[in-house]
Amino acid sequence: MRAARGLQLRMADLETEMAATPLEVRLAALQQLMGVGALAASGTLNGQPVFKLQSEEEAAKLRELTAEDRLVLQEVEKAGVSAISTKELRYRAGGLPQQSLTKILKRLEARQLVKPVKSVNSGNVKKYMLHGLTPSKEVTGGPWYCDGEFDYEFIANMQKVAMGYVQQRQQATALEVYGFIRDSGLLKSTDMLRPADVDAVLQALVYDAKLEMTAPTIYGDERRFQATPKLASIEDFARSLVSVPKCECLTCRGLEAPGGCYVPCPNLSRWLDKAVGVATASRSS
Repeated sequence: MRAARGLQLRMADLETEMAATPLEVRLAALQQLMGVGALAASGTLNGQPVFKLQSEEEAAKLRELTAEDRLVLQEVEKAGVSAISTKELRYRAGGLPQQSLTKILKRLEARQLVKPVKSVNSGNVKKYMLHGLTPSKEVTGGPWYCDGEFDYEFIANMQKVAMGYVQQRQQATALEVYGFIRDSGLLKSTDMLRPADVDAVLQALVYDAKLEMTAPTIYGDERRFQATPKLASIEDFARSLVSVPKCECLTCRGLEAPGGCYVPCPNLSRWLDKAVGVATASRSS
């Protein structure tokens, strides 16, 4: 076990240190150590099996596990933070019956070796991963999901806080808004949000015409967000464009003055003048 001081034991190390020991004795010792949980399979390296040295606590959890238990646990470990579905587990474990797999997973759960998670990316399908791991963003859906459901209330609150901060400061970067939200105590955990998540919230407000975004300069300045000027004027402008004026000439081809000169429709002219006036006032404010 001297080669396992780095917490891993390669088969090549075992063959080197126990070269004088018959192969069957080595394999029997290896099997016994795995049986009591002192060693656990940990994949391969250069085509050679690698085993991991377990702590006493880990060894206690692995004792008396069957070969099928260990096979399922090994496949769950390979999946890492992406987790693995029961359907894929059955395939990778050699076609285990669903009833047997269910019992194995319950046994591993009871020993806190694996845990179930809902995968938002797979339609809330239940997947399994090692008990001590944190599922990836692809599995949980990131901060915008809670228990597999899209958290509209949380997003609305983040937008409200971000909007208020930008309006108070007149201008702010995504990193500044993130720092304010992180230090405000609004989050259950400071790990819930990343600067990129806050940037996504701010860009959504830009798409909703509630904020404006400045482009980064050639000097490496960060893009900044600022409140849009006089949203009421913009709404009036939009309403003026979608309203349809009444046409007095009926044909919408214009009125003919004496001498055959074309005269624009007076109602349409007033409508256009009003729309241009609202747009000009919105840009100048």
